Amino acid sequence: MIFSFDIFDTVIGRRVQKPVDIFHLMSTRLMAEHPDVPHDVAENFHDLRRKAEGDARRQSAAEDINFDDIYDQLAKTCSLSKAQRDFLQTFEFRLELENTRPIHANVKQIHDLLQQGERVIFISDMYLQSKYIKQLLAKASPIFAELPLYVSNECGLLKQTGSLFKYVLEKENIRPEKLIHRGDNPVADLEKPRSLGIGTNFYDRSVPSHWD
Repeated sequence: MIFSFDIFDTVIGRRVQKPVDIFHLMSTRLMAEHPDVPHDVAENFHDLRRKAEGDARRQSAAEDINFDDIYDQLAKTCSLSKAQRDFLQTFEFRLELENTRPIHANVKQIHDLLQQGERVIFISDMYLQSKYIKQLLAKASPIFAELPLYVSNECGLLKQTGSLFKYVLEKENIRPEKLIHRGDNPVADLEKPRSLGIGTNFYDRSVPSHWD
């Protein structure tokens, strides 16, 4: 048996109410701390960043895109230099790292499974590449950065469509009934894996007291 876990809003959460609130926070920080960043970019970062991601997705032939694709598009739209582009990308990830926290109920469940000798893997629909995600996971528990990670932007496949689960089953060389997946998204973590015969253990985020 293999146990897989979604990552964002399952194993780690953010201190902001919504993921895109990071972009509002970034705008505020840029205007206060980095006057060298073009003012219109800093002031309107939330909208520009969301537009860049949307444009990058529309232009991609793959099911998902990565962090570099988004910032390449932002640099093109805003006429940023390479140094400006790289700084903003690094700054965004720094804010992500600062604002993540473990969801302890699920962190404990993973630790318990590992102590029992079970195989645990992570499966995520996310634009951040694994090198970034592993840093976020390590903040929750250092051992998590060593566990297998299947991320949509590197596979070019999504949980949301079911194709990433099919890819995982093939790579792990297991039948669907040998995988139990836990996550918080009703479609990507419940409906799609169940439709493939994968066992599910739904994480209901509406239940309180999972966060510090």
